[in-house]
Amino acid sequence: MTLEFELAQFGGSGYEITKDSLGNWYKYEQGEENNPYWVFKRDEKGAYLFDQQHTKLVPLQEESSDNPDGYDENESLLSQIADLQNRIPMLARRVLQGWNVHHDIHAERGSMMRRPATTQFTTKLEPDGSNLVTALHTLYEGNREFKRRIDEGMNAGFGDEYDRLAFQPAAAQQIQLAVQWKSTSQPHAGADLSDGTLRFLFLLTVLSHPEPAALIAIDEPEVGLHPSMLPIIAEYAEDASQRTQVILTSHSPEFLDAFTALSPHVTLCHWEEGETHLYELDSQMLGRWLDQYRLGHMFTRGDLETLALPSVEPLSDLEERLKDMPSEDEAMSNLPVNGQGDVCG
Repeated sequence: MTLEFELAQFGGSGYEITKDSLGNWYKYEQGEENNPYWVFKRDEKGAYLFDQQHTKLVPLQEESSDNPDGYDENESLLSQIADLQNRIPMLARRVLQGWNVHHDIHAERGSMMRRPATTQFTTKLEPDGSNLVTALHTLYEGNREFKRRIDEGMNAGFGDEYDRLAFQPAAAQQIQLAVQWKSTSQPHAGADLSDGTLRFLFLLTVLSHPEPAALIAIDEPEVGLHPSMLPIIAEYAEDASQRTQVILTSHSPEFLDAFTALSPHVTLCHWEEGETHLYELDSQMLGRWLDQYRLGHMFTRGDLETLALPSVEPLSDLEERLKDMPSEDEAMSNLPVNGQGDVCG
């Protein structure tokens, strides 16, 4: 699936969407089909969805007082698929619903992951982690390998002091997440755990999932974590990447350092003249640098930007160009001299 999205500036600081399309371009790019498989398409001519049989375009109307079910011209059609899903082909709906994008994770006081939750069978985590208690309870109590992975991660983060997770009855059909430490007789309730501990547990859950989503994206996973936990998350992310596609975004040199020995695939987001450019770094070239330097150190020094620059093409006729050049002695003898006999060059 290929998403094309273009913005144009208007009114000084405002932007408008000029192109917005989603389609399966693979066979088209391979020359196997004459046209790409479009899911939706928007350009200067208007916005369209293809019907279920992919035989014709269905024009979309903008949202208005007369048409409250129309699309919002200020938003990507991709973000409005939930509202338009009855008119989206099954393939695209199935693919997009299989993505897990986690951002704005809430672990602060009063957040949902600290509260008692109704007991129910669920394995899919919400983007903000609000249903961590129910999803973690389902997986931890029902999957032995998942339980082992969570316990290993918690032991790595907290040492031998960690014993196990506990799910205590809180009310009728409700449970409360808790952590049992070896030094205490009673489990430590989730409501009293630190933000970092809950975020760490959330990340372990996402990356240890026995049936991971087709794509897992996590925005700034290092936020709120103790530095000693960063290599653990890096290791779990690398392991998850063997089973699915994992995308992490970060501004933390310390977190990037944790991936130095894990052969990461790096895309650099660089701001240039009011535009954000994405540069995919050559993995082999980056690997040679990482034999000597840390990834985070290269990030803070600006070396990653240097690697993103286009390669300099070698001159194939260099020897031919040098053939007619004078020798160093000849060149020096032809330089002008001043009144003191010093060479001016």
